Amino acid sequence: MRPVALALAVVSLCVLAAAGVGSGKPPLQKLGKPEGNLVLLQWPGYSHPSFAGDFERQTGCKITRRDAGSSADMLNLMKRGPYDLVSASGDVSGELIARRYVQPVNVALVPEWRQLSAQFRSPPYNTVKGVHYGVTVMWTPNLLLYQTEQARPAPVSWRAVYDDRFRGKVSVPDNPMQIADAALYLQTARRDLGIRDPYELTPPQFDAAVALLRRQRPLVARYWQYASEQIQDFRTGEAVVGSGWPYQAQVLVAADVSVTQRVPREGATAWADSWLLGARAAHPNCAYLWLRHVSSARVQAEQALTLRESPANPGACRWMEQTEKDSCAKYFAAPAPMLLRRLEFWKTPVARCGFGGRTNCVPYNAWQRAWAKIAS
Repeated sequence: MRPVALALAVVSLCVLAAAGVGSGKPPLQKLGKPEGNLVLLQWPGYSHPSFAGDFERQTGCKITRRDAGSSADMLNLMKRGPYDLVSASGDVSGELIARRYVQPVNVALVPEWRQLSAQFRSPPYNTVKGVHYGVTVMWTPNLLLYQTEQARPAPVSWRAVYDDRFRGKVSVPDNPMQIADAALYLQTARRDLGIRDPYELTPPQFDAAVALLRRQRPLVARYWQYASEQIQDFRTGEAVVGSGWPYQAQVLVAADVSVTQRVPREGATAWADSWLLGARAAHPNCAYLWLRHVSSARVQAEQALTLRESPANPGACRWMEQTEKDSCAKYFAAPAPMLLRRLEFWKTPVARCGFGGRTNCVPYNAWQRAWAKIAS
């Protein structure tokens, strides 16, 4: 789940080195007796009593939870720790791994891991050279939203959020990851730039994305930090096009606001949250039992409907439909593999790129500085 304020305050990023880059501990090979406690650092609601109560009763693991307000909070709190598990997003999970704040996870001890959609089993945001550091639970695509009556012809490209005809009517998140959104658009619109990955940008590619966002600045009605802000702007007509989540679209449609959502022709970025195992986890057996619990189809369905997010286990679809008709399609509970392949999931930008052994990609601290100037 995204923090209430979407800005991330990560300092200079380390390079993700070889496998075993976390704490250096070998993954747990078998489960022992539950320790009776589980300490979680989480996005609000990620251990909601509606699906955590059964876990506590069945395992005897009493949950102590601390909510984080931003990815920066998670990074700082994990430094001080210790926490058994942290529900980090892809923008910061790479940094947690690089700083050795988390340790490898033995996914063989989480049978439900095999039930996840293929794209969520070994994603780059929580897996380094085949070593797993977490298990994906929830995700959400960043979709193009538009007022059906006012945005004509219907936009099919991210070009709409950079189009001068919507001056003062554009709604986008207040987040440095908007640079990746701009890079994704330029990947097609400016093929001469040679962008292959919107999170791995060389200085010229990065400068082009930043320049596009600077040109967008006069078009923006508001850089939203809360989903409720974007909902309000679409309801009042302050926003006509923008980038948002299925949650906003469903709230607006329920309020009889004529809004459409789509994955544009360029594809879209998306975020995913994983439970990562703390390097100093004092209760690893309870932690693994929690990973099993929250990866199961039934619990994924409960969490998805509680938080209005998308489950990583497509088996959740059946349970969601039993509770709320059409929720499976609304929240991408069982997405087609082709759709998932069109999404670029957040990962931590680092200097050492994945392409051609480059070491000159722009790291995330530079993304932060650039975004602060754009959005100020």
